[in-house]
Amino acid sequence: MYFQEAQRDKKQHFQTNRRRVQERQKAIQQAQAAQPIIAKNPFQEIRLGGVKAKLHRDPNRHPLDVHVSEQLVPSASEPNTLIDRFDGRAVIDFL
Repeated sequence: MYFQEAQRDKKQHFQTNRRRVQERQKAIQQAQAAQPIIAKNPFQEIRLGGVKAKLHRDPNRHPLDVHVSEQLVPSASEPNTLIDRFDGRAVIDFL
């Protein structure tokens, strides 16, 4: 008899707890639905960081001709200046 009462109390506790969680989740969803969604430009959230490093390139193993026109593109700030197409400064908006 004690075991049955304990099981019933346990079941009631879980049902009550589940109901509280559902009410809390519903309140959170309603609060989120009330707030307008503001679309942001992802480029405004970019943070860049870097460190100074020396490059030790072996020209025999990795020949690189930086004067090839395929690898150079005009700079956004100065169209007469050609920069490497993988240069991160090419995607930064200039203020």
